[in-house]
Amino acid sequence: MNVNKRTNHILRKKEIRGLYGLSITTINNRIKEGLLPPPVNLGGRAVGFISKEVQVVISAMALELPKDKILELVVQIIENRKKVFRDFTESLGDLNE
Repeated sequence: MNVNKRTNHILRKKEIRGLYGLSITTINNRIKEGLLPPPVNLGGRAVGFISKEVQVVISAMALELPKDKILELVVQIIENRKKVFRDFTESLGDLNE
């Protein structure tokens, strides 16, 4: 799969493992440490990762940014998710007026 052609889709853990060479244990540890954005719930027990978010963090690691900068980046990514959701729900409210 070419990640560059589809920049905003859902990646499962196995895809991250294949694309970036990270083990499932490493992925889970990085999420717990705040070094990867947490997955989104897809329903039931299924979860996935927003590909653009993972790409940004992996790029930061490739640039050898310090751990504290990557932690800040992940916090910004999570805040951006919340903002996108707020903006979207507010726009829906505008449609109902």
